[in-house]
Amino acid sequence: MKKIICVILAALMMVSLAGCGSKQKEEHPAKENRDPKSETTPETEEEAAAEGPVKTFKIGHSVTEASHWHLGLVRFAELVEEKSKGQMKIEIYPNLTLGSEREMIEGMGLGSVDMGLVSTSIASGFTDSMLLMDLPFLFENLEHAHKVFDSQIGEQILSTTEEIGIHALTFFENGYRNITSTAPIQSIEDIRGLKIRTVESALYLDTLEAFGANPVPMTWGDVYTALQQGTIDGQEGCNDNTYKAKMHEVTPYVICTNQIYSGIFIGMGLELWNRLSQEEQQILTEAAQEAAVYQRELAGQFEMEAREAMAADGATVLYEDDIADLEKWKEAVAPVYEEYAERAGGWDLIHQIQDMAK
Repeated sequence: MKKIICVILAALMMVSLAGCGSKQKEEHPAKENRDPKSETTPETEEEAAAEGPVKTFKIGHSVTEASHWHLGLVRFAELVEEKSKGQMKIEIYPNLTLGSEREMIEGMGLGSVDMGLVSTSIASGFTDSMLLMDLPFLFENLEHAHKVFDSQIGEQILSTTEEIGIHALTFFENGYRNITSTAPIQSIEDIRGLKIRTVESALYLDTLEAFGANPVPMTWGDVYTALQQGTIDGQEGCNDNTYKAKMHEVTPYVICTNQIYSGIFIGMGLELWNRLSQEEQQILTEAAQEAAVYQRELAGQFEMEAREAMAADGATVLYEDDIADLEKWKEAVAPVYEEYAERAGGWDLIHQIQDMAK
């Protein structure tokens, strides 16, 4: 009898031990197989909370991915992500994806568009201060333009966009505007009476009229066909854009008058800008200014390459130094200054800018 009791007790003890082992296994499952990297310590949790969600901003522009506009924005986006340690990102939308430049300016002011890279010529339709940048023959050369942009004068001009609900970060560069035509233009006399396409800017129209041309405002997408059909005799614009749009195929005569320096600027909706922290604002400003140096160099490089490429394709390119009567072109725009000087900031400011070329 004693023997049977011992056997029963031994069996009960074994069942009890098995149950304890099972309970321990449930409480500490696969402890030896766990990856320590998958466990978040209180310190890393605090860091993650401090970082917060990534802020992404959409920026639009009106030209192609091959342009120096786009490549400058790519550099800007890289710098923003780098300086913010990945907490701020810029998404780029080329080819008018976010609307025309006018629509982007309006959208930034209304808060429906985050950011845009837009022309001073279009912005001047919203704020007179931008007219200053488009006055014909104001800048002696690119270095002169850059010197003005990066001075207190440039900062003052950028700050005026806040009147229309936009915070402007910095000036990029489109480049000098020149004229291409279906017939040779070697002097100011040759342009008289010709129908020349330009952008929808009163100052641009008045400048061409001062040369003696008949200016025709027209959207860029319609220009090639209009030239083919003879609706217009030529167009004015930056040589890089002219080359990439193959305008030289239908206007094989290029004259590098450099009549207007075409600036562009990075803008952000003012309401959105004011919601950012001071550190975030500083990151965007520094990234934009650093990207501008790169973009301007690229714009100058593309300009020279475009001239050479058009000449290689059979176009006749007349360089600045080869225009015998260039001074006459400059004298012809005196009425434009009389019309726009006060609206653009006044004669004192214009003379101050002109003196910066010395």
